[in-house]
Amino acid sequence: MAVTVKRGEWAAAPRAAPPGTVLAAIGDIHAQAGLLAPLEEAVRQDLQALPATRRVLVRLGDYLDRGTEVRDTLALVSAAAPPGFEVVNLMGNHDLCLLFALDAELTEPQINTWLFRNGGEESLMALGLADVRSADSLRDSLRAALQPEHAAFYRDLDLQHREGDYLFVHAGIDPDRSLDDQEVIDLVWIRDRFLYPASWPHPVVVVHGHTPSSEPEVEAHRIGIDTGAFYSGRLTALEIADTRMRFVTAQRD
Repeated sequence: MAVTVKRGEWAAAPRAAPPGTVLAAIGDIHAQAGLLAPLEEAVRQDLQALPATRRVLVRLGDYLDRGTEVRDTLALVSAAAPPGFEVVNLMGNHDLCLLFALDAELTEPQINTWLFRNGGEESLMALGLADVRSADSLRDSLRAALQPEHAAFYRDLDLQHREGDYLFVHAGIDPDRSLDDQEVIDLVWIRDRFLYPASWPHPVVVVHGHTPSSEPEVEAHRIGIDTGAFYSGRLTALEIADTRMRFVTAQRD
């Protein structure tokens, strides 16, 4: 199936990027390698064409589950950063589930929730794994199925990344906690308390995924770029240069 990459118009960004730095972030991937490859190629070309001393690409997490292009996605995200780029890979809630599974730290009810409610079953099937329900059998099967560099990729994921007045996380942050005192569960799972805070005391705009919407959402305190790639066929990136921003989307035709 063909994929079209569309670039939106430049608009005013809520905050300026750090001097000399151009930024890009990519929303929840969910094993959509066929969308990820052309989108990242377009973003790299865009950032390379902009005057800058630093070019930073942040992936917001949820690399697997729900989709089927598991091995191709892992190969893409675990590859070395392109020359002249800094690449930051963040952890999503689905990634945390896989990490727990690799260490046999999921209970049977948690395994069932991950596999049958959160799309983990699609990942196991794509990896050629049989139905596994116990923590030990799941751990052993995953360790055998994943290439060492892919397992290492998961263990090296970051929880958050800051660039000037922008904070990149998978889900969001707790508005009632300081930036230095955030809980892992909130960084990868939070929704309403972050999406609709009574007040916003933090000096950052949060760029996040996790909560899908048909179009990117821009609020005073956040920019959400999860456009539900696994069901919409649309994977979205955000580019920020100086005081401008725009969205770039890879869409299945």
